[in-house]
Formats: sequence, C-alpha cells, structure tokens
Amino acid sequence: MTLLRFIGEFILQVFITAIVVYFLFTWWDALPEYKGEKIIDPVSLANTFMVFVTFIVVIATVAISIGAVFYAKQYSQAKERIVSENLDEVIQVLTEKPEIRNQFIDKMLNSPGIQKGITERLESLNSNVTEQVNVIDEKVVAIDSKILVMIKQEILDYEERVKAETESSELDDTELQDQFRQLDDTRESE
Repeated sequence: MTLLRFIGEFILQVFITAIVVYFLFTWWDALPEYKGEKIIDPVSLANTFMVFVTFIVVIATVAISIGAVFYAKQYSQAKERIVSENLDEVIQVLTEKPEIRNQFIDKMLNSPGIQKGITERLESLNSNVTEQVNVIDEKVVAIDSKILVMIKQEILDYEERVKAETESSELDDTELQDQFRQLDDTRESE
C-alpha cells in the first residue's frame, strides 16, 4: 500500500514539475529579444514582468499550500503510527510508576471527551445488566410457577395416597372387627 502511495506521489511531483517547466519556457519565449537598436517600451516591459511574477508567486503559493497539506497529512499519520507503536511502552510505564499512573488517570478523567465516553459505556453496560436482570426475573417467575404446579400436584397425589390408604385401612379395620366378632361368637358358642 505504501509503495503505491509513493509511486502516486512521485507521479504527482513529476506532473507538477512539468507544468512549472512548461510555464517557465512559455514565459521565456514570451520575453522579447533584446536588440540594441530596438527601443523597448518600459511600461510594456514592466507590465509583462508583473504578470509573469504574479504567475510565479501564485504557482509558488499553490505549491507551498499543497506541500503544507501533504506534510500535515503525513505528520498526522506518523503521529497515529507512533502512538499505536508506543502504546505498550506507555502501559508498561503506567503499571510500574504509580505517580505517573495517578497523573494520567486524573488528566484522563478530567477530559470532557473521556468523561462522555465513560458515561456512554456505563449507560450501555447498565442497560445490558438491566436486560439480563429482566430476563432472569422472567425465568424465576416461570420457575416459581412450575414449582407451585409441581407442589400442588404432589399435594394432590399425597392426598390421594392418604385417602386410598385410609380407605384400605378402614376396610382392614372392618374385616378385623368382623373377625373379632366371629371369634367372640365362636368363643361364646363353645
């Protein structure tokens, strides 16, 4: 990627140089030849000189402006690259030296942009936690209702077993009472 960028910048520089050389040769050809016997009008010569000097100044201004924009862009890219390359070293220094770490944290927390970012991040985390709590509450309510249904079913099953056992024990008691009566009757008859 950088090779293509350098090639493009080189082509741009060659193009700009060709335009400047073209204008210089055009200006040179437009200058009248000096002949000793021919008298040149000084006003015309001064006017021509001012026009061409103006062109040169404008071209120089445009070239300097383009160079300044290009330099600012390169400086910005270099600055970003330097910051990203040195981030590990900065983190290492912050972990090793508490006084620098405290200064860094104070400056960072007092920055309006960072405070806004922290606030947005906290709000995002808070909304995520709230959503998760709501989901958990819904699951707890669903589990509670399932547990209540299971408990009611167990109670009903238990009541049925108790009723069945009570009925069978009543039958057993009745049979036992009948057997005791028969024994009593047989004893009395003896």
